[in-house]
Amino acid sequence: MVLEIEKLPYYKSLIDTSVMYNAGIAANNAGQFTKALNYLTTVYNLKYKEENIYGQLSTAYSGVKDTAHALSILKEGYKNFPNNEYLLNSLLIYYVNTGEVTEAQKLIQIAKKNNPKSQIIYYAEAKMYENMQDIEKSAAAYEICLKLDSSSYNYYYNEGVLFYNKAVDIYKNSSKITDDKKYDEANNSALEYLKRALPKMEKAHAIKPENRTTVEVLKEIYYRLHMDDKNKAMKDLLDKMPK
Repeated sequence: MVLEIEKLPYYKSLIDTSVMYNAGIAANNAGQFTKALNYLTTVYNLKYKEENIYGQLSTAYSGVKDTAHALSILKEGYKNFPNNEYLLNSLLIYYVNTGEVTEAQKLIQIAKKNNPKSQIIYYAEAKMYENMQDIEKSAAAYEICLKLDSSSYNYYYNEGVLFYNKAVDIYKNSSKITDDKKYDEANNSALEYLKRALPKMEKAHAIKPENRTTVEVLKEIYYRLHMDDKNKAMKDLLDKMPK
């Protein structure tokens, strides 16, 4: 339950900034972003000396769909505390999600120098290149993620889907090709991407065998690669899974 600070005695004459800051965090965690903003902006205006207030404020602003303030407060925080890894990563992820490639690339280079073993950096890099439709660079970044954490379902799944989606796109476009030779070349290219997707999706399935989406993708890959027994196994598994 979020503490109702404004109802405490002597609130107007004495503000405990630490308590109010923690109340803002609690409100953020509870999804009460408007309340969080009330607490955190009050503390911020009182020059509260806590680096992470910028990240908390950005979360609250994002929660109320105020992306302009969410970005500006992150920039201010990073400017004041350039060694704060949370602020750097948060700003990096923002740029990746909004497609601001130049800014994202600058921060990726800085982040790699500061912490070359941070998975967040390479994951953000993989997503950035994926958004740019640069499959090979995205896959290379996912491979680094997997070297840092070989037990991650998300890394295996995302890299597998990267190849799978590329194959699907090729199949869709090949339906417009009238030249037989070019049609065969396109289909062969799609099959190669499916072959690259397969070990990643199988590993993801091994980590989370209950995930329906992974099974559906595997079923399609097995079908396209004429791996009939495994395709049937995935069909049977899907029939037993809740929809």
